[in-house]
Amino acid sequence: MSCRVKICGLTQVEDAEAAIDFGAHALGFVFEPSSPRCMSDNDDLLEWMLDLGPFDPMTVGVFGAVNGLGLVDTVDAIQAVHWDFPGLQGGDPTDDLVELADYLHLVVIRPSPDLDLPKAAAMIDVMGADAVVVDAFSPLEYGGTGHRVDLRFVDQVREWIELPLVLAGGLNPVNVAEAIREIRPYAVDVSSGVESQPGIKDHDLMRRFIDAVHEA
Repeated sequence: MSCRVKICGLTQVEDAEAAIDFGAHALGFVFEPSSPRCMSDNDDLLEWMLDLGPFDPMTVGVFGAVNGLGLVDTVDAIQAVHWDFPGLQGGDPTDDLVELADYLHLVVIRPSPDLDLPKAAAMIDVMGADAVVVDAFSPLEYGGTGHRVDLRFVDQVREWIELPLVLAGGLNPVNVAEAIREIRPYAVDVSSGVESQPGIKDHDLMRRFIDAVHEA
C-alpha cells in the first residue's frame, strides 16, 4: 500500500478543501490552546468538518498533554485523536483515554532527553494506541516546528513499538520522497512544511508535497 498523507494544523476551510482536492488521506485540526494553529473557536471550520462524510478523509483532533478531554465532547466531527504526551511522562493516562474508546488513537513519540523508550513502549501498549507518530523534539513547542527528526531514532522506535508508523518532523515537498524511501512509513504528517505562516497553508506546497509522496 502506498504511503498515506496527513495535512495537519489546518485553520481555514479553503485550505482543508484544497488538501482534499490534492489527495490528502487525513486532515489534522489542533485543539491545544498553546499552539498557534489552535482552531477550537473556529465555528466555520467546525461546521465544515461536521458536513464531511465518514473517514473520507479522516479528520484528526490533535490534543496536547496539558489539555483536558472536555473539548472532545464538543467536536463530534473528529474521527481520530492524535494525543500528545511529551516524553510520555507525568503519570498513566489510561483513565482519561477510556473516554476516547471509540476513537482511533495516534500517540506521539519524540527523542526528548528524559524519554525512556522501553517504558514508553509499554505505556503505549497499555493505552491501546493504533499508531505511533514519530516527531522531532522541541522544548518550546509540541509540533509544527519544522525540525527534522533523527532517522536513527525512528529505527529505535521500530525496535520497541510494533505499530503503524507515521513519520513527522520537518517534512516538506523537497525531502519527503527521500524520507519515505528510507523509512517506509505507513503515513507522513506535515504542517509547517506546507505553510506560508503558522496555520495558513500554501496550496502549491500542499500539492507538491502530496505529489512527491505519490511518486516516492
